[in-house]
Formats: sequence, C-alpha cells, structure tokens
Amino acid sequence: MPVDLDPGLRRNFKGQARGQGISDQTLEFAFRDVVYNPEVVKRSQNQAEFKKSLWEYLENAVSEKRQTNGRARSAWYRLAWACRWYPNPWRRRPGPA
Repeated sequence: MPVDLDPGLRRNFKGQARGQGISDQTLEFAFRDVVYNPEVVKRSQNQAEFKKSLWEYLENAVSEKRQTNGRARSAWYRLAWACRWYPNPWRRRPGPA
C-alpha cells in the first residue's frame, strides 16, 4: 500500500533540483502525486540485472537468434553503404558555399 514519501528524502531531492535551476512551481507540480510504494521497491530488487553476475545477465539478455539477425543486418548495411545502395549517415557532406 502506498504511503507518503519520506519528507527528508523529498526535501533533499527538491533542494538538489533547485540547485540545478528547477523552479518550485515545477517541483510542486512534479511531486503532487508522488508516494512511496514498498511493492515497487520489492519488485525492483528482484530484477535479473541485480540478482545475476554481469556475464550471466549478458549471456541471457539477447537470444542467439537476435544476435545472428543483428550481425546479418549490420553486414548488409556495410555492403549497401560500400556499394552506395543506401545513404551513409556518417559520410561528410559538403557544407554551404
């Protein structure tokens, strides 16, 4: 069940935001419906990114099929740009005269 956000946390965050030039009006608008929800915190601590080592996570983050398709697409774009079948967004274009 949501409860009010810790006033100290809210005050600290708003102080930092004010230091970055964010107005009180913007902060009040942004925080008007913000509440602490312990269920969100509980679920966020159960994400694979935080429970597995980096290499375990990366090994399963993208399937072999997606990796294979990505490599094939990348090779196609390299060939297409080399043959001028497709515009190269990194090619330098002449500037204004």
